[in-house]
Amino acid sequence: MKTVYIGGLKFEDGRANLGKKWELIYDSGAALEPFYYFILDFAKDQREMKVIKIYDWYSFSYRSPEWASQQTKLHYSITDATSLLQQIGAVIKSLVGMKKDYQRVKEALEYYEKDKKVPPDLVLKGIWADYVDVKSGPASLAQTAKNLQFYSVRDWFFRLNSEEEIDKAPINDRIKNYLKRKLREYLAWKKEWKKSLEEMKEILEERIKATKGTVELYKKWVAPIIRDVEALAQKQELFDPNLIKIGSSVYSQVKVLAYRDDKKYGDFIPGVEITFTLRGTSPRAMTKTYVDFVPVLYIRKELEKKMEEWKKDPIEKWVQNLMLQYEFGKKEEKKEEKEEPKTFVGEIIKSIKENYFKGEKKARKPLFAGFYAEEEIEAAKKKALEDAWSIYDVTKKAFRMLSWPVEREF
Repeated sequence: MKTVYIGGLKFEDGRANLGKKWELIYDSGAALEPFYYFILDFAKDQREMKVIKIYDWYSFSYRSPEWASQQTKLHYSITDATSLLQQIGAVIKSLVGMKKDYQRVKEALEYYEKDKKVPPDLVLKGIWADYVDVKSGPASLAQTAKNLQFYSVRDWFFRLNSEEEIDKAPINDRIKNYLKRKLREYLAWKKEWKKSLEEMKEILEERIKATKGTVELYKKWVAPIIRDVEALAQKQELFDPNLIKIGSSVYSQVKVLAYRDDKKYGDFIPGVEITFTLRGTSPRAMTKTYVDFVPVLYIRKELEKKMEEWKKDPIEKWVQNLMLQYEFGKKEEKKEEKEEPKTFVGEIIKSIKENYFKGEKKARKPLFAGFYAEEEIEAAKKKALEDAWSIYDVTKKAFRMLSWPVEREF
C-alpha cells in the first residue's frame, strides 16, 4: 500500500504512527518474563484489548555459553527435519507417478465416448493392434501382412467395423474370415478393457487420496521439529553494534500489538505496539531491558493482511516447495473463490482528493466503503494514546519504578 494521508495522519503500509513513545528501562540482571506477562495480562484483562505477536528473535555472540548448546540443538533438529522431508519427497514423487497414470486412464476412457470428431473405434483399434494383438505372434495383423503378403489386411481392419461390412467388402474369403476373427477378438478386448480402466481409475483415486493422507501425516510429524528449527535459528545482523564477537553478549527482541477491534472507530483500529528489547552479557550479569510503548492506528483491511502474515506457520513455508496439490474438482473450487478489490489504494487516494482537497474538512458522509468522518479518526487516535499511557503508567507503578517517564515525540 502506498503512503496516504487521512485526517492529518500519514499512513504507510496501512499503519500511522501517532508521534508519541513511552519507554521503560531496567537493568541489574532483572528477568524479562515478569514484565512481559504483566503487560500482556493487563492489556487483555484490564484494558480489554486483543494481543498478537508480531515477531520474536534473539542472537548470541559466538563466545557466549548459550551459543554452543544452541547450535547443538539446532543441528539435531535440522537432521531430523531433513530426514522426514526426504521421506515426504519420496512419497510425493510416487504421487506424481500415480497422477500421470490417472491422467492416462482418463484419456483412455474418453476414447469410448461417441461424440468425438475422431471415431472412437479408430483410436481403440490402434491401441489394440499396437499393444495387444502384436503380442499374438504370427497370427497378428503386423505379422500376417508381412509373412503372408496380405499387405492390405491392416488397412481393411481399421476401415471395417462389423461383419456385415466385411461381407460386403471387395476382398477374398480368406481375408474376410481372418478379419472377422480379429474383429471378434478386438470387440471382446474393447468391452473388457473398459471395465479394467474403470476399475483402475477407482483404484488410482483411492491410492492418490491415501498417499496425500500419508503426506499430511508426515507433515504433522515434521511440523514440531521445523518449528523448533525456526525457534532455535538466530537473527544475524553483521553490522548491528548491539552484538559483538569478542564478548559473551546477548541481544533479543519481542514485539506485540495490543489493539481494539471496535466498530465505533469505523475502518480504523487503535493499538499500542509494545517492543521488549534485551541487551547485555550472558549470563545476565549486566543486562538491560528496554520496553517501548508506541500508540498507532491501522487501517482495518491492511491490518487483517498483516495478521495473516504474522500468523503463518513456518511449516507451510518449508513444505511449500515439496507439497503438490492434486485435488479432484480443483477447477470448480477456483470458480467459487471471491475476487479481491483490484484498486483499494486507488480508491483511498481518489476519495481523499474528492473530499479533503476541496475544503471539506469535516465530512459527515462516508468517504468511501467504510471510512467515515474525522471524528472517528480523532476518537481512535485518542484511544490509542490513552491505552499506551495507561499500560506504561500502570506497569511502571506496579514494579515500583519511581523515575520520571521517558516520553519522546518523533
